[in-house]
Amino acid sequence: MPSINLDERLNLDTKVDVTVAEKEYSLVLNDELSVKISDVQLELSKRIEDLTDMPEEKFKEMSLEERKKLVVDTMHDGRADIFKAMDKIFGSGEGKRIYDYYNQSTRAISKIIAAIDDVLNDKLQTNKNRKERRAEKYTKKRRG
Repeated sequence: MPSINLDERLNLDTKVDVTVAEKEYSLVLNDELSVKISDVQLELSKRIEDLTDMPEEKFKEMSLEERKKLVVDTMHDGRADIFKAMDKIFGSGEGKRIYDYYNQSTRAISKIIAAIDDVLNDKLQTNKNRKERRAEKYTKKRRG
């Protein structure tokens, strides 16, 4: 009876080292990490939804200063959500450290969360086995 090595075939390595803001972290790509990423994504989506779903009449009644305050408060709250998530993923105080490293850019730290989610999804997809990857590599070289 043939034996199939699913460990080799699926390559389900659930550990990865990542470098963020010149510091290396070892992450375990498991359900717990997935929940942390999903939580922050849902919280951020809810904040944006609350802002964009505001009745137009209410928004029109607001002064320019009130509108600016609403947007700034939403951004600050979203950043706080990201800090909490990064602290849970990388360790206490790391959200603020990473934010400071990237010149206090909320967009930069948002991209880091998205990149971790991408790694989580990509790494746990069924990968080609070693033999298929090697054959593909040599086939590409001959074509190019």
